[in-house]
Parts: sequence; C-alpha cells; structure tokens
Amino acid sequence: MTVLQPAIKDILESPENYPEVRPIFEEYFNLTMTYRTDSDIPWPYAVVRSLKGNNVIAPLKHVHWDNNIAVNHNAGIWKPQEVSMSNIVKGKRKMVSWFVSNCAAKSGRMEYVTELSNYIDVDIYGKCGQKSPCENDCFSTFIEPNYYFYLSFENSLCEDYVTEKFYNALRYNIVPVVYGGANYTKFAPPGSYINSLDFDSPKMLAEFLLELSKNHMKYEKYFEWKKYYKIDSSLKFSACKLCEFLHSARMKQIDIPLSAWYHMDRCPIQAQLNGEYATKFTLNKLLD
Repeated sequence: MTVLQPAIKDILESPENYPEVRPIFEEYFNLTMTYRTDSDIPWPYAVVRSLKGNNVIAPLKHVHWDNNIAVNHNAGIWKPQEVSMSNIVKGKRKMVSWFVSNCAAKSGRMEYVTELSNYIDVDIYGKCGQKSPCENDCFSTFIEPNYYFYLSFENSLCEDYVTEKFYNALRYNIVPVVYGGANYTKFAPPGSYINSLDFDSPKMLAEFLLELSKNHMKYEKYFEWKKYYKIDSSLKFSACKLCEFLHSARMKQIDIPLSAWYHMDRCPIQAQLNGEYATKFTLNKLLD
C-alpha cells in the first residue's frame, strides 16, 4: 500500500518579500499553510475571537460579524464586556506614532508617511526614526497612554497580507491606521481601524485624523468592538486546523505550480505604484 505523505509549504512572508520558489519545490508540495485565507491550513498572524463563545471569527475566507450581539445582550442572553475609555482618552496628547525598521519597503509606505507628516505630527521610532523611548511593551507603557493613532503600515501591498503590525495595535487602546493590500473586513471588526486607502490623499487622511482627535465621543466609538471581540494568538487555531486537516480524508494535490498559486496576481495594488505610494485613487484605477 502506498501512503501519500503530506508535504506542507508554510509561508508567513508576502510574495514581494519571498520572490522566488526554487524549481525543485514547484511540484513538491501538495498542501499550503500560509497567512492567506485560501490556504489549506490558514496560519494568520493573529485571530479575532468572540467573547460570547470564544470561537474564531476572523480572519477567515468568509467572515460574519455578528450584528445581533446587542439584541442578544438586551434579551439577557449574554453581557458584553464593559470598556470604559474616557480616562484613557483624556490622557492622550500626541497624534500619530510609528515604529519601523525597514526604511525602503516596496509598498511606498515611507513615501506616504513623509507626505502625511506635512499635515499632521507623526513620531517615527526605530531604525527609521528616533531612538525607541521604551525597551519592553512599548504599546502599553508609551503608545497607548500618549497617542491617538498608530500606523500599521505593511511593507507589501498583497492579498491577505496583514501582520502583527496591525494586531499589536488592536490589542491596546489606540486606533490603528492601516495601509495594505488586504480586504480588512476579513481581518478585524468594522469600526476598529481606519484604512488609509479610503482617502484620496495623505492630506485628506490627516484632516480626518485631526478632526477625530478633537471629538472624543466619536474617537471612543473605535473601541466599541472590544465589548464583543478580542485579539488572540493564532497558534492554537492553526495547530487545530492542521490536525483536523491531516486526520480528514481530504488530501489534494496542488494542480498548478506553487509559484503560480503563491505569486500570480497576488499584489495588484503594488504593481500599480511605479515607485509611488498608494491611495484611494490607486484602487479606483485598478478597478477601472
């Protein structure tokens, strides 16, 4: 009897950062375990769990955000976690922070931030900016108490590529501003982040952030999701998915070369950049 041994390719880097697949591996792997939601075994950087049942809500290929949670609460079925933000927000005095070590990312994020900083104060820390003012747990000790916004800007604008840059910020009481190629509605609750690609220019984003920082009631709404969801490590989720897959009767062979599955048309926004940064205009151009 011949037993088909699974060969699993696990990748947490984007195609832009992992540009080549060695020819010997093109037909070697028959399973995928990556950050992408269409992988055989999804391995995201983190997961969103429901506080009501502790089940994983996102990131998944098909995500359903429960709009009836408040109704269930009113019916006495479940009480959401109380989140009091007033005292935390009162202490914030600074606008935007960003920790970054890759100063020449292909996504154009540095160019975007350079333009953004012409209209709003952006404090950059790490190898590309000022020396870090903290040694450990910077989000808890420094960013959350002082800043309204954190730039969760990815180094690649690729499908489903959402890293710890985003989830680290969501764990704390600071609003992440994202810049990436993913459909973020599959990765985090609505109203938990601000997408820079919803704006026609860095200037328009800056104007929105400044306005939001002056309206604490509106700003605090970005934390309402914490009553119903939490950010958790993806380790248990991915390990369980792997175990479940290997113990099932399913075993498929990748019917196209691995490089085609991994690379082909996976970073369409970035392909439109031509050395510039992306905006809502870039997305519209891509859709036309």
